[in-house]
Amino acid sequence: MISLKRYLHWAILSLFILCTNSTYAQTAFIQNIVVIPSQPTINDSIYAIITTSFSSGPCNQVTQYVTILGNSINVQSGHNLGPLTYICTSIDTVAIGFLSAGLYTLNANINASGAMASDSIQFVVINPTSVYDLHFNQVKLYPNPANECIKIESNSKNPIKQISIFDFSGREVLNTDVTLVSTEKEEILIDIADISNGIYYLQLSFKNEKIFKNLIIQH
Repeated sequence: MISLKRYLHWAILSLFILCTNSTYAQTAFIQNIVVIPSQPTINDSIYAIITTSFSSGPCNQVTQYVTILGNSINVQSGHNLGPLTYICTSIDTVAIGFLSAGLYTLNANINASGAMASDSIQFVVINPTSVYDLHFNQVKLYPNPANECIKIESNSKNPIKQISIFDFSGREVLNTDVTLVSTEKEEILIDIADISNGIYYLQLSFKNEKIFKNLIIQH
């Protein structure tokens, strides 16, 4: 017959193991998200590599769902976590496929035995045509980094129709239509005094094309 002391010892030990495993099972962290190729075009089949660490293992991926809504790519990844208490790292490949030219936000959401983790990145898909290259090279942006305002100069005969600024979460922080007519040299001043410090994407929309430039704001 099991003594009360031994029974209590066994019960406490079992409860400790259960709580320990539960604690570890609730920890997940996305280390990084990498888009391949690093500068994708409309001719590339695009992949993403998501590296996630868990505080118990094994940490096998069991489900993966990818949905694309407009310029938002949502990845849902499910993992089963084992009872062993060590740092388990899972490197998962996500097939995205071919995309149209534009600015995209990839949102990764991890669910592992109740542990939740999420992260997002932005990337640009370009149309590698001579028209795109011509516009890109004929547009100048300065100063960069910028403080109160930015100046955009374009030597293209195709005028800029619209200017947008996006932060790295995909949120549009500025949108303005450009009413200037086509000239040999187009100069546009944009007030950015109300935009927070950070790294942004500047989207310039022409009649049949869009180009993107990185913009750093430092007040």
